Amino acid sequence: FFNGQEHFEEMLPVFLNAGISTVTLDCPTDQQSACRDPYRSSQQHADDVRALIKVLRQRGFSEFHLMGHSYGGVSSHWLALRLGEELKSVIHSATQSGSPPLFNADLAKSMKDFPHDSVKTETLYLHHQNDQCGLTPYSYAKATARSNQLVTVIGGDRSGPSCGAGSFHSYLGRRPQVADALVRWVKDGEVVHVVKGPLD
Repeated sequence: FFNGQEHFEEMLPVFLNAGISTVTLDCPTDQQSACRDPYRSSQQHADDVRALIKVLRQRGFSEFHLMGHSYGGVSSHWLALRLGEELKSVIHSATQSGSPPLFNADLAKSMKDFPHDSVKTETLYLHHQNDQCGLTPYSYAKATARSNQLVTVIGGDRSGPSCGAGSFHSYLGRRPQVADALVRWVKDGEVVHVVKGPLD
């Protein structure tokens, strides 16, 4: 969606200053009309990402952390399961765990029976405590995250659409602090349990 990566782009300077390179994955050109759960949960999706990892290894990169935000959380869950030790860790950010009631009711459908206990990759859940998007409830992250694997974001700006970039859902008003928490996870495996603003 337009400006769908806005929240991540604002975090990039923090990652770059920490020496972390980033690659943003879009839907493959042969999946543009059907980049939904059947593809995201498929072995083909994992093989596509594995091929990219192979290219990046050839260019000198050796450690990979994968992050999925909102509907991208469907991908990050299935890739954590299928890529296993090829990933150093996986980050599920504001994961979409619910499906729309009418139109697009198939979105996130594969999350209902996701085999969480089969995932061996180090996992971090990141979610705003008051995420107002009905498809991405904080309760899912809180119930699913294993011990010591949940980062809860508090406060910020909720002025935009509840499921959009300008809202709690995408950490508006807390993005530098969220990025810093992610750097600590990637660099040192440290879990920052609560992310607040500088004056909180």
